Amino acid sequence: KQVELGLFIVTGIGALYVLSLCVFLFVHASCYMNKDKMNTTAEIEEAFTKTNQIPFFDGIFELVFPAKFRGNVWYLPYIMWSFCVAIILSGAILYAFTVNEDVPKATTAALSASALLLYQITADFSEYWVISRNQERADEDLDEVVTA
Repeated sequence: KQVELGLFIVTGIGALYVLSLCVFLFVHASCYMNKDKMNTTAEIEEAFTKTNQIPFFDGIFELVFPAKFRGNVWYLPYIMWSFCVAIILSGAILYAFTVNEDVPKATTAALSASALLLYQITADFSEYWVISRNQERADEDLDEVVTA
């Protein structure tokens, strides 16, 4: 019974984590990104193009990018990854204690899908954060600055 309550709490924390991350990204992208006048650097585009060709593992391969392409608050993806890993591991440990109990296959599938989605959302956040921290002025804006 306590393990079931623990799984419920971990699931709630995971949902709160995802909801908080979504709200943060929405506010950041809406208020702090100047999408019209900035472009991603070619080096970063190339790096993500290579890793995004390998589904599922791309998030793991991209773990080095925040440190490699440092920008403002470059360490934030690592903080988010630590939350993600803590949530997934605590859920997996609690689930391991339910092995002796009769757990429906639908519950197992839902928990596995939740862990996979949590991983993918965190990987996408990390990619967004690296790209948003490493922007350069668009070429047409540079022309305007030089000629003005």
